[in-house]
Amino acid sequence: MANADKPFGFRPAYTLHGGPPSVGVYSNTCVAIYPGDWVTLDGSGCVASVAANGQGMGVAANYVSATSEQDVYVYNDLKNTIFMVQADGADLTSHAMVGLFYDITLTTGNTTTLKSLQELDSDQTTDDYLELMGLVDRPDNDWGGYCDVYVRFHVDSQIQLIADNT
Repeated sequence: MANADKPFGFRPAYTLHGGPPSVGVYSNTCVAIYPGDWVTLDGSGCVASVAANGQGMGVAANYVSATSEQDVYVYNDLKNTIFMVQADGADLTSHAMVGLFYDITLTTGNTTTLKSLQELDSDQTTDDYLELMGLVDRPDNDWGGYCDVYVRFHVDSQIQLIADNT
């Protein structure tokens, strides 16, 4: 079966703690932000789109136009929130890919539908932003091109053990 090519950015699917995903409210700069976009805070503490090789702090939950003084709601607990996203190509072929890390296609959202067009970059692992958690289990979704998958942002993943020196 062929999957439909309908990117939607990142959508929260569930949390590891069982509660609702954490949402913070931030100010917008003069850039359009689309729900599902991976976002960061700029030097003035306002929400902006993540640039290539940049570090994000969350996923936008709402659309804001390219005017200032708007609130952007951001899913900001990347460590405990599992997101659903579409893969951009046919390189995700089986469950054997689960646990591997992937990049994000950082594209501008759709100005007509006001939806994010960001996807998991299925053929690159340069920056390793996303950990593939599994395939979204739906009858119209199968491994291959444009499959919908569960991912977790690769943040705070290293645990440092601290020795007790007493």
